[in-house]
Amino acid sequence: MFRDPLYRQIRRRLRELKNRNAFELCANDLLRQIYPSLAPREGGDDAGLDGLIAKNDKGSIQLICTTSDDVLGNLSGSIESNLKKGGKSHSCILATSQRLTNPKKRVLEDRAKQLGRPLIQIYDQAAMGQLLYRDPRWLKELLGLTGDPPPLSLFPITIRPLFDVAPLGRDEDLAKLANLTEDIVLVGQPGVWQNTPSLYCGQKIKRPFCRRRNTRAGIRRNSEHATALSDC
Repeated sequence: MFRDPLYRQIRRRLRELKNRNAFELCANDLLRQIYPSLAPREGGDDAGLDGLIAKNDKGSIQLICTTSDDVLGNLSGSIESNLKKGGKSHSCILATSQRLTNPKKRVLEDRAKQLGRPLIQIYDQAAMGQLLYRDPRWLKELLGLTGDPPPLSLFPITIRPLFDVAPLGRDEDLAKLANLTEDIVLVGQPGVWQNTPSLYCGQKIKRPFCRRRNTRAGIRRNSEHATALSDC
């Protein structure tokens, strides 16, 4: 379980959220960091589209947003409505304020596949909570929360969704990290496995981490005070 008090508040408020329109606007805004071409579809008669992502190959991805407990029904209805209206999207993504277990996610993926509109990504309560974590505007507007993330946090500064699962094939590295008693610094180029072990080990040893960008020069100057695992 994540012990960060702000994140736990976010998850609780998302669980209680009923304002679908506000959630739809928030999801469009936050997910635009990941999908720059995402454009919202507001108002009625939206043909099952809560947003549309344009692709370079002239294709598109359907965005489906829901705060309803019936996530499966909402997903099915949105895809079917879009297909009836002649929608040509080749796939879809789902954003929901609900908590989804992995078996529930597989059911959603299977249903979308049956309808001919593959579900390529799911942003559930956990993923949306991570996106909201560092966005003061939407924390206030959507959830009525104020405050900043603590300096030491389980969540790095990233727009990528983080998943509460153990990385595969890194048992030796994870054991090394989890058993260290001193502070450590993980070093590497972007995308080479710093966020995942930090998150995973932070939960295991029940202490937060602090990750800063552009630390390589400082580590070179102060290498005697830091443990750099550059080959992770």
